[in-house]
Amino acid sequence: MNREERRQGKQKYIISNIVYGSIYPQLWLENQCKSLCDPTNIPALKEKYDVEYCLFTDEPTLQAISRHPHWMQLSQICPINVVKMHWPPDADQFASRYGLLVQMFHQMLSVALEKNAWLSVWVADLVFAKHALPRMLNRLENGHDAVFNVPIRSAADSVNPLLARLPGAPSDLELFEMAYANLHHLWVASHWDAPMFSKFPYSMLWNSGTGLCTHHFGITPIVFKPTEEMKSVKGVIDADVPEFCKNPFWAKDWIDAPVAGVEPLSNGHYPPFRQHKADPDWVVEWSRVGTIFGQSKNLDKSLYYPSEKTFNNPEIAKQSQEIADKIKSSIEEKYHAEQAKPDNV
Repeated sequence: MNREERRQGKQKYIISNIVYGSIYPQLWLENQCKSLCDPTNIPALKEKYDVEYCLFTDEPTLQAISRHPHWMQLSQICPINVVKMHWPPDADQFASRYGLLVQMFHQMLSVALEKNAWLSVWVADLVFAKHALPRMLNRLENGHDAVFNVPIRSAADSVNPLLARLPGAPSDLELFEMAYANLHHLWVASHWDAPMFSKFPYSMLWNSGTGLCTHHFGITPIVFKPTEEMKSVKGVIDADVPEFCKNPFWAKDWIDAPVAGVEPLSNGHYPPFRQHKADPDWVVEWSRVGTIFGQSKNLDKSLYYPSEKTFNNPEIAKQSQEIADKIKSSIEEKYHAEQAKPDNV
C-alpha cells in the first residue's frame, strides 16, 4: 500500500517532539520511543490513522540517535520527519527548552492546519502506558477537540531501571505505581500537607495513601484539533492553548490519558520548597507572577491518579476542592479589582 492509499479514508495525526543535548536523547530513546512502539500504541493506530512523527533536533543529536534500535523500530512503524534546529552550546538544557517548544508549536500548527491533522506537541521525557494513544484519540473521534491531562511527574533516576526491565510499554497501573513510588521532588514538595511547601505550586497534591487528588494551574492538551485562532498563542502549550479548545475531554481519572513525566532530578528547580507550610494567600500572591490570569479557572477541576475510585477518600477530596476554590476566587477578585482601577492610580 503506497502513501497516498494510506491517506485515503484515514485521519492524519502528527506527533511532534524536541530532542537535544546530553540528557533528553537517552530518555526519549529508551523510554518514550519504547512505549510508543508498543503494539498497543502507534501500531494500533495504523488501521484508522495516517501517523507522522516530526522530530526537532540538531545534527550532532541526530547522528547519535539515528542508529539506536528504538529509532529504527519507530521509523518502521511511521515516517519520522526531522527538523534541524540550532542549539546554543552553552545553553541551559532544561530552562532554554521552553522557547524552543513555542517555536516547535507554531511550526507544527501551520503544518497540521495545512494537512487537516490532529496534533500532539510533546517533550522528550514523557512515557505512555499501553493503549494510551488509542484511548486518547478515541475522545477526539467522539467529538471532543482536545484531551486535557497533567502527566504524573516521576524521577527518572529511579524509574528508568524499572522501565528497562519491561519488553514494551507498562500497563496504566504499572506506570502509575512506578511514578507514585518515585515522585519527582517537584511533586513531593507540592503536597498540601508537606512541612516545606513548594515554591512552584503549579500543581497542588493531596495523598490518600492509595492515590492522588490534584488541582493544577497548567493543563496539558496532550492531543488536540488545531485551529487558526491558535496562531495567536505566545506562551507554552500548557498555559495558552487550552483556552482555544471549546469542547475538551478532561482526563479526570489519569487512567483515561495515562502519561508520566519520567524526568531527571537534575533538571533544575532545587530546592523546590520554601521553609513554610502551604498557605492559600501565599499561593494567590505567587500566582500573580508565576502564572497568567486565566489559568486559575482550571483549579476547580479535581484530577485523580490513577482514578477517583482508587483514591477513595471523599473527605480529602472535599478539603482539596475547598482550598482550590478559595485560591481561585481570591485570584479572580484581586484581578478584577485591579482592572477596575483608573489607569493613573
